Amino acid sequence: MSILLTIAIYLTSIEMFVNDFRDHKLSVAKFIASMIKGDIHSKFTNLESIQTHEFKEYYRIINRIYENEKYIRYIYTLYLNKEEEKLYYGVDASRLKNDTIWIESIDVSFSAFMKNDKLTIDFNYELRDSDFKVNIPNYGELKIRIQQSPAKAIFIGKEKILEVKNEKPFEVITKSGILNNENRVKEFSIPFFNSKEDFQLSFSQKGQPGSDPGSDFIDRPKQIEKIKNLIKFNSDFIDEEPTYKSYGSLLSAYSIIKDKDGSGVGVVIVDVESKEIDNFKHRFFTVVIVLSIIIFILTTILSLILAKYFTKPLEQLTTAVEKLSEGNFESKVEIKS
Repeated sequence: MSILLTIAIYLTSIEMFVNDFRDHKLSVAKFIASMIKGDIHSKFTNLESIQTHEFKEYYRIINRIYENEKYIRYIYTLYLNKEEEKLYYGVDASRLKNDTIWIESIDVSFSAFMKNDKLTIDFNYELRDSDFKVNIPNYGELKIRIQQSPAKAIFIGKEKILEVKNEKPFEVITKSGILNNENRVKEFSIPFFNSKEDFQLSFSQKGQPGSDPGSDFIDRPKQIEKIKNLIKFNSDFIDEEPTYKSYGSLLSAYSIIKDKDGSGVGVVIVDVESKEIDNFKHRFFTVVIVLSIIIFILTTILSLILAKYFTKPLEQLTTAVEKLSEGNFESKVEIKS
C-alpha cells in the first residue's frame, strides 16, 4: 500500500513541478518579447549594432534576467529575414568570460575556449577537456577529440577542425584560414559519417554577448522550420519534453517578437538544460522514498501499539476463561477500555 502511495505521490508531484516549471520559463520568454519592438530588433544586423542605444538597453534587461533566473542556461533572440527565409541572431543574453570559438553544424554544435591553460569544450552545458562521444540522432556515435599536446587542437572524427595558434589573444587555425577577433567567421565541410557536413566557426570576444547580432542561426532543419512557423503564425510555445538540438538536449520556450502591426518578426528563446529537470526528479524521488520509509516505520510502530492496546483485554478474557475451565470459579477479570 505504501509503495502505491509513494508512486502516486511521486508521479503527481513531478507532473505538477514540470508544468509549473514550463509555465514559468514561458512567462519569462513572454515578458522579454513584450518589451522588444520588432521593427528595432530587426535592425540588429551586424556587430556594430552592439554600440546602439537600443541594443544596449535590450541587452541590459535580458542579461539581468539571465543572470538571476535559476536553471535557465541560455536566452537569445532571433529575427526572421522573410526575403531570405533565414534566421539570424538578435540579442544574446550571455556575457562571455573568455574569447570563444563557436563550432556549429546542423547536427552538432559546441563552443571552445581556453580554461586553466587547457583547450576546453562546452557541449550540452558540460565542460570537457578530454575526448568524448556524442550520440547523433539518425547517425550514431561521433567521437570528438581534444588534443592538449604537442599542439592544442580539436578533431571531429578523424578531421582536425582547428588548432590553437595563440592563446592570448585567442586565435586558431582552421581549414579555411586564421580565425580571430579580426576574422570572425570561417566555413568549410568535413566528412561526416557517410556524407559531408558544413561547419561554421565563429569568434566571439571576451566581455561581449555570446553571439554577434546578424550572425547565422544554425540548427537542425526540423528545429529551424519549427521556429519559422511559430513566427509566421504568431504562436508562443514551450516544448513538452527536452528535445535534441545541435547544442544538446534542451527544453525551450518560445515567445514571438512583433512589429508595430502585430505581425511576428522574431522570437525570444529560453533554453533549459534537460539535466536540471532530471536532477529534480532524482532529488524528489529520493525525498519521497525517505519519507515513505519514515511513514512505514511510524505506521508499523503505531500498529504495534494499537494492536497491544486492543489485544490486551482479549488476552485477559482468554486467561480468565482458561481458569474457569480448570474449575477456578473465583477467577475475576477486569477489562479496562
